[in-house]
Amino acid sequence: MSKELFKDLELDEETEVLTEDYFEIDGLHVKHEYWRWDGVKAHTFVFLADESSHLDIDAIKSIIRTSFKKIETSTYTTKNQGKYKLLNCDFETV
Repeated sequence: MSKELFKDLELDEETEVLTEDYFEIDGLHVKHEYWRWDGVKAHTFVFLADESSHLDIDAIKSIIRTSFKKIETSTYTTKNQGKYKLLNCDFETV
C-alpha cells in the first residue's frame, strides 16, 4: 500500500529493523519501525511531511497514543528528513 511512499527514507546502516509496518491513519500514510541500535530498542513513526505539515508534535503524539495504546510517547525525539517527519519513542535499554 504505502511502502512505495517511503522508498527514499534513509536508514543508519548500524540500525537493525526488527519489524516494519505501513498503514494509514486519519488519511495520513505512516511507516512504523521497531528497531535496535547500540543497546537501545525503540519505535519510529514516519509521516510524509507534506501530509502532516498541519500537525504539531502533540497532535502526532496523540495519533500514536490513540492508535498504539501500548507505546509510550512521553520520551521522544523528532527529526525532519527531507520529505519525511520522524518521531522516535518508547526507548528501552537492552
